[in-house]
Amino acid sequence: MAMAQLANPDCYGAFLLSCIFLPVVFFVVRRIFSAQLKTEGQVAWILSFVSAAVMTLGSSRFVFFSRLAYEQDLLSDPLVNDRLAIWVTSFFAAYLVSDLILGTVYYPSKIDMVTGWIHHFAYIGICIGTIHHQGPGLLMLPAFMELPTVLLALGHLHKPFRNDVLFGLVFFATRILYHTYLIWHVKVHLPEGYYYHVLGAAVLPVHVFWFYKFILQQARRLSAKKQDEVKSQ
Repeated sequence: MAMAQLANPDCYGAFLLSCIFLPVVFFVVRRIFSAQLKTEGQVAWILSFVSAAVMTLGSSRFVFFSRLAYEQDLLSDPLVNDRLAIWVTSFFAAYLVSDLILGTVYYPSKIDMVTGWIHHFAYIGICIGTIHHQGPGLLMLPAFMELPTVLLALGHLHKPFRNDVLFGLVFFATRILYHTYLIWHVKVHLPEGYYYHVLGAAVLPVHVFWFYKFILQQARRLSAKKQDEVKSQ
């Protein structure tokens, strides 16, 4: 039954369609906004924005419009193996594949070994494993943590949209506080779900490290700004 999940048309159909949809969006946006997307770094954020937006919107149903985020018996909730969850998970896997392929050609400097190949293959494995374990709905709960990526991508694509304070607040609220809650929630209400326990516990330190680096970056910028103000006086 579990392996049949991967052979389900909802799974491979969504994956194949997404593998067509994402490159089309990439090339259309890249052509229409060619004057604005002048750097390789900006181009690299096209797919990231699309993926993060889809993941955030797709997960909203599970976070805000269901009991899954506070359900006491997670395995009894039909949304754990919901069709929409399968579609969104398959879409995310397609994004990871598309980002590696297009990135190798159009923004190779942004596809490094750790944040590119290792990161993407790891999450492809997570997508496959989650569908295999018939729990894509559970992946939708942390998928909402892509919201700060939407803000980050917008800031890279169009500089006036950049707001470091808003990004930092949203990142802390979702990837630190909300993530910590999810680890507790799944641990308590799905005690036999070791696969999800390990995933949640393994990723949280990465988010904490990223937030630490963000704070250091903001401190350096604030210090540099103050030095510039002193020199201009």
